Amino acid sequence: MRSVDSNYCTPKELHISGVIHQPISIDKSRKLNILSRHFDTSEIDSMNFEEVNNIEKRLVTIVFWDISKFSTLCVKLDANPELLVDFLKEYFDTAIAIIYKYRGMRDKFIGDGVMAIFGMLQKNDDEGLIARNAVMAALEFRTKFQLIKSKWLDKWKKRVHDIDALPIDLKCGINTGTAICGNWGNEKIDQITAIGNHVNLASRLCDLAESGQILIPSTTKANIEPNFEINLIKWHEPIKNIGNYDLFEVIKALEVVETKPLELGQGNIVEWNIPSKIIRNSQTVVYAKFEGTVDFGFFTFYITDSTGVTRYFEDKLCIITDW
Repeated sequence: MRSVDSNYCTPKELHISGVIHQPISIDKSRKLNILSRHFDTSEIDSMNFEEVNNIEKRLVTIVFWDISKFSTLCVKLDANPELLVDFLKEYFDTAIAIIYKYRGMRDKFIGDGVMAIFGMLQKNDDEGLIARNAVMAALEFRTKFQLIKSKWLDKWKKRVHDIDALPIDLKCGINTGTAICGNWGNEKIDQITAIGNHVNLASRLCDLAESGQILIPSTTKANIEPNFEINLIKWHEPIKNIGNYDLFEVIKALEVVETKPLELGQGNIVEWNIPSKIIRNSQTVVYAKFEGTVDFGFFTFYITDSTGVTRYFEDKLCIITDW
């Protein structure tokens, strides 16, 4: 993914204790168009447009995703561009759905990369909740990407030789910190985004991440503990144009939510376990519906049984066979 050095900014002449710049006057239809490009439609009616449009300094969590080995994939699919286009459409649609699910803002697509900002909707919310939402989005996208990849590898193998050995994967960089956020556009072009060192660091972490990794610095780590399993990454060199940081890899969520047994179908939920993403029950088949709320939900189940068959369950209704 192309780096975002152009986003770096230290404007000496700007006062960043409040609103830095008052944007041009925007009519109602244009406001709606701007918001609908970046936010879930279910959020728009209750949003204060000026809060996201005005350029000001705010605390956010920035997320970058990138597909490793994407350039090689483009070469492999050069004679079948429609296969690449349809794959990317599903990839981007999935990214948007997950970002919105965790109340994030879709910033932009950068080639095969995705940038999202968490905290634009929740100006006064707890920074820990915002950071946890961002990390949960990253974990869920990593899981769903495996399903997307498996599906499309099956299609590609029918048309392209040796593509089944292509090790594409999703990698991610996340950082929490203050950034200058708002509409950086002009009379003709609108662009709600964030710029600054903390944005650059999130991008650098995505560049440094290995296939399947979610990398975070200590600032994000402090905001999401103790809800996640996190490993320290031994990194001895300064990050280019950024400096020295301790780096950590997010492995999985550790939050376990016990649910009240529900008598639905042929069984009851007796345990909802986020780390293993499995609902266990003594019955052979469970027809169960999750009811209630949690701080940050993860209603996605990606399960491989003893025969090697992988099944995918999402959101409120799932059917799981015991093994």
